[in-house]
Amino acid sequence: MFDRIVAMTIASFAVILTVAMSSDRAAAQGCCGGGGHDHGSAHDDSHESSCHEGPVGPPPPLLTGPHDGQFLIAGDSTMEVVMLPQELRVYLYGKGMEPRSTQSFQARLVTQLARGGEKYPTLLQFVPRPPGSKEQDYLRTPLDTQRLAEGQTTIAFEFENFPDQRHPKAGYTFLFLQEMVRPHVAAVPLMPGDHDGIAGQQNCPVTGARLGSMGPVVKLLVGDRPLYLCCAGCVARVKEVEAHRNAPPPSPVASQ
Repeated sequence: MFDRIVAMTIASFAVILTVAMSSDRAAAQGCCGGGGHDHGSAHDDSHESSCHEGPVGPPPPLLTGPHDGQFLIAGDSTMEVVMLPQELRVYLYGKGMEPRSTQSFQARLVTQLARGGEKYPTLLQFVPRPPGSKEQDYLRTPLDTQRLAEGQTTIAFEFENFPDQRHPKAGYTFLFLQEMVRPHVAAVPLMPGDHDGIAGQQNCPVTGARLGSMGPVVKLLVGDRPLYLCCAGCVARVKEVEAHRNAPPPSPVASQ
């Protein structure tokens, strides 16, 4: 049953990405190899300035990825951009949404807090998956999203060394929205690597019911920790507990 649910999830990703590529291509596609153009194995430097300094578009479609990120598409490759309150990550997938390693992949982030203001470039660093883990590796950089102005901060990506050699480079520019930042508790789709996690957890932490006994398992990311629930009705309880756990301590009462 789990394998069937995962297969349906991956199939739905393929449908969503196809729709995104056709209806939102201007927002989600890059201009250096990210559109349908075949640039061959060498980058055309004559287009580099106009590519990376082009008009700012809206943010990419807010499609939920395996890590609750947004998708950017370049040829046969898909990048999932995950914004956390203090960090930005990029995960890489192939045409069928199979995870790809980012070890040789290169990503550069440029933020501009206001149009015409100073630009802040940074290279993302490779984070390998822990030994023996089935977690996906990724690229990361520190990013304080509280400093980013809603609808005013420009975010630009420059990607290189795609596994698909027909599209060696791609660039994307869009405006920041606060809703792009992943919350502490986020519902995400099940993926093949979750099979072992479900088998290891076995029971729902809210009801105690065996996972899968009340329908499809629901997966949450609590911070970076996966948590599996028996049904969607348990999500609110987890959010309530985590909000209480992370609430700031009450201010001390001043002595009279």
